[in-house]
Amino acid sequence: MYLMQVLLLPLLLPAAQASGDSSKSADLNCSACRAVSRAILTAIETAKSPPKAEDDKAKFARLSDAVERVCRHLPVYGRMQHQEKQDRWGLVTMTRDDGKPVDMEQIDADPGLGNWLRMRCEELLDDREEAVARQVVQRPRQLEAWLCAEVAAVCTAEQLALDFVAPIDPVVASGAQKLDLKFDSVKPEL
Repeated sequence: MYLMQVLLLPLLLPAAQASGDSSKSADLNCSACRAVSRAILTAIETAKSPPKAEDDKAKFARLSDAVERVCRHLPVYGRMQHQEKQDRWGLVTMTRDDGKPVDMEQIDADPGLGNWLRMRCEELLDDREEAVARQVVQRPRQLEAWLCAEVAAVCTAEQLALDFVAPIDPVVASGAQKLDLKFDSVKPEL
């Protein structure tokens, strides 16, 4: 029992840190579910297009396979406060879809967050892969609300309405260079 606690501690640490207060923990659990939903849709969109004559059974099997692989291929995320609602927290990808540089000063890049997110993903999809694949076929645009608010019940309507976007680094985006000067290593000549 003690050995199991020691082995699981690094995996649970980000969750413990994230649950500093209950609203932050609830926000992050909702954000994790939303990240998984988006990853599912991305995985399905980027999967090879099916043959023209693919029957429903083959299509469903292909979608189920894509959903099953999602937890192993999640992008790297960081935690951040919502830019307008400072009492709300969420997860953002460490890269932007538009290719602009991310302002890393506003993001908590906890190295244990990846394991925590994979665990949330596996818990969310455990024994639900087929139901998720069916939902994607029937109503893909409602996957996030269905999975996170109805099935897992980790999101409220207010949480689903919040949009978290990785902030653009203003210095790099403007073309200026960041200077990281360290004067303590320079010894004055006497």
